[in-house]
Amino acid sequence: MGKNRIVIVDDEPVIRMDFREILTLNGYFVAGEAADGFDAVELCRREKPDLVIMDIKMSVFDGLSAAEVILSEGLSDCVILVSAYNDKEFFKKAKHAGVMNYLIKPVREKVLIPAVEMALAKSLEIRSMKNKMTKMEEDTKNAKIIERAKYLLASSSDISEKEAYEKLRKLSMDKRCSMAKIAESILSQDSAKAFTEKAKVYLMKKYELSEQAAYLRIKRLSSEKKLSLSEAAAEILNNAGK
Repeated sequence: MGKNRIVIVDDEPVIRMDFREILTLNGYFVAGEAADGFDAVELCRREKPDLVIMDIKMSVFDGLSAAEVILSEGLSDCVILVSAYNDKEFFKKAKHAGVMNYLIKPVREKVLIPAVEMALAKSLEIRSMKNKMTKMEEDTKNAKIIERAKYLLASSSDISEKEAYEKLRKLSMDKRCSMAKIAESILSQDSAKAFTEKAKVYLMKKYELSEQAAYLRIKRLSSEKKLSLSEAAAEILNNAGK
């Protein structure tokens, strides 16, 4: 059995000790203990445990409220709440908050361990699903960036989009960098050029300068303040209220 990291939260030290002993004997690692919901949240922010086993009724920040914070902030994927009372209203609220299980005290080993195993298995499924969703979102975002860079490269170099794509792919291989990163760099450069062009046009109109004189003014500011051309252009436009 792997060493899953578990946090125990209960305002009764004896119960925390009992849970720790049961969990340790069954191959789990207790990453920390807390006596109230407030400390539980802070502990989970530090430890990012695989599972939190937490009492509901505590003097400072009850377990249900703490569970809502822990789950909403992604501090742990998995919470089991424990109570001395079989309260249907609490059970409904716990279910709504995304709590994995709700156990009634006294919690014996034969009840606790199966509940822990089931909760961790479900948590693993949820984590896997989240990772897949995150990867899909990232892939979609990268595809859009590559598509924009491909179109820009094709337009500026007077080549087909297929040739632009091959150029991006070759750059990616040569630089040993993802196509999305190469595409981002191309788009960033284009954005910087557009920014500099806008500042140049502003200076030409404002001071009746030639295109070359306006460019030299941006370049001088860049040199004086040790900024990039686009940063110098941004400062000019900011000062102009653009």
